[in-house]
Amino acid sequence: MGWKSLSSSTIVGDTKKFALVGYSGDFPNPEIKGLETYTAGKSMTAGVHLGCSILRRQDNLLYHNCDTNHGASGGAIISNINGKYYILALHSGSNEINGLLLNRAVEMSRLDDWLQRN
Repeated sequence: MGWKSLSSSTIVGDTKKFALVGYSGDFPNPEIKGLETYTAGKSMTAGVHLGCSILRRQDNLLYHNCDTNHGASGGAIISNINGKYYILALHSGSNEINGLLLNRAVEMSRLDDWLQRN
């Protein structure tokens, strides 16, 4: 799997086509049926949220509705593009905007820009 820089206009509003993969501090919860056998411990087993959306781009960040919790920073937001999966952004936390808590991510284009300068 590689990463891909896409213009934000391509992915903003493209609903339920993304997934966030990461190590949130609340996963797995062994008290939930079906997760009893995950014995590595919380935030030591990768989790995934399928079908999330990129809601907007603001201040060079993407805002998304992928399910996250403490420890999810750095988790990859991925999508299938022409039959291949690519990392499009990295989750970096949350911001309150107009009274609404939104998750934010850094676009891979920022990493591309940094790599070209160094």
